[in-house]
Amino acid sequence: MDEKTLLKISLITSIAGVALLFVISLNVGSEEKPFQLVQDGDYTVVSGKIAKVSAMENITFLTIYQTAPFTAVVIGKEYLQLSEGDSVEMSGNVQDYEGKKEFVAEEIRKV
Repeated sequence: MDEKTLLKISLITSIAGVALLFVISLNVGSEEKPFQLVQDGDYTVVSGKIAKVSAMENITFLTIYQTAPFTAVVIGKEYLQLSEGDSVEMSGNVQDYEGKKEFVAEEIRKV
């Protein structure tokens, strides 16, 4: 094959690949659900307003209010700049701790 044909094939393949990745990215992701509907062990995205912040040395407990309050745990974030009244969106896992469902946040952002 000559160089022009290879260039055309690689360009078409690259554009088709980027377009396919874009379409896939629109359909993939964690869907936000109310915390009460999330099952133990699920990875999900939740959002709400911070009602209470309890920070200790290496762990922070956030009481988040959606339709009902729930506890979110943030481990190892030393410089967490969150306060009561902030609206946040978090992604992470739901775990059972001492018979209560908690959200273990991996990522947090203010909204």
